[in-house]
Amino acid sequence: MNLYLQISVDGIMTQCCYMCAFTAIHVSYYAEHKGHGNDVAHQQLSRDQRAQIAGMLSMGIPFDDVLERIQLSGDNTSVSRLHFLSKQDLQNITRDFALARGITQYASDADSVAAWVANQQGGHDPLVRYVKFPGAEDTERGLGEQDFMLIIMSAAQVAGLQQLYRPMSEVALDSTHGTNAYDYQLTTLMVVDEHGEGFPAAFCFSNHV
Repeated sequence: MNLYLQISVDGIMTQCCYMCAFTAIHVSYYAEHKGHGNDVAHQQLSRDQRAQIAGMLSMGIPFDDVLERIQLSGDNTSVSRLHFLSKQDLQNITRDFALARGITQYASDADSVAAWVANQQGGHDPLVRYVKFPGAEDTERGLGEQDFMLIIMSAAQVAGLQQLYRPMSEVALDSTHGTNAYDYQLTTLMVVDEHGEGFPAAFCFSNHV
């Protein structure tokens, strides 16, 4: 009796052929990956690629500029793992090549954000208009102990909102989600200028809307 089965090991579909003869079982295993291509986004950066990026970072080039230079260097015929570079990749390279000497490192993202907020609130033109970290309630605003909220609004945005907002004028809210490891949402308050273009008047990061 021959019995053909398909089994999945760690999400990889393989085929096995079981040939039963009395009490003996013979198994043929086909190791070829079935049903999926070799996705570029899941490949690793090579040693040379990491060294090239480390050289750019060592010269003090900001993360955003490094990403822009590399991501725009590909074309339709030469796209590689390098062109899927992310800020997490840059952080890993900064750590592995010991490029962060002299820069304060924090134990967690929450500590890093708290330090940034404290620095902003102590400045002459603070961006942070409201912040609530997990661990305390804000019953006045209906926020529980586990909730997080950070509202950012620059002086230019305040001036723009005062100039553009009129009674019965259009105001829009738009939220994005699923774009970070914490599943925090980014909500943008938009008003419309005299040309019909949207103007972002404020930003809110929160665990829910």
